[in-house]
Amino acid sequence: MPGYLLLGHLADHRGRKPTMLLYYTGSAAIVPVFFIAVHTPQTALITAAAAGFFILGQLAWMPIYLPEPFPTPGRATAISSVFNSARRAGAPVVLGTGTLINLLGGITTAATIIGVVPYLTAISTTRSAGPETKGQPLPH
Repeated sequence: MPGYLLLGHLADHRGRKPTMLLYYTGSAAIVPVFFIAVHTPQTALITAAAAGFFILGQLAWMPIYLPEPFPTPGRATAISSVFNSARRAGAPVVLGTGTLINLLGGITTAATIIGVVPYLTAISTTRSAGPETKGQPLPH
């Protein structure tokens, strides 16, 4: 919950895109730690809290930024297309996870790659994808 609350505050004060870049970067950094470096329940608890902050906090971003660039008449259709395209893109990853585990010699490496690659992709596209909408009126 702190990730949700802080994301809204940061998005209003720092901008939508810089805030998402922060959350993507935090997620990309914490996922390998969670899968590779955690060996005790205490470390797992602390790492899971940090992961939850960054990863689950991103869910607050979706209703803040995603609808803003689209004109009102097509906003619902656009958002549905965005959400469903992510599901379509993720389906082959889920189906290929078993093969990836076998190819990479274990679940730790596979989970780290599957967990980090989307964030690295998001980090690399954040600057070019969509306009900054902080302080801008919604398009008609």
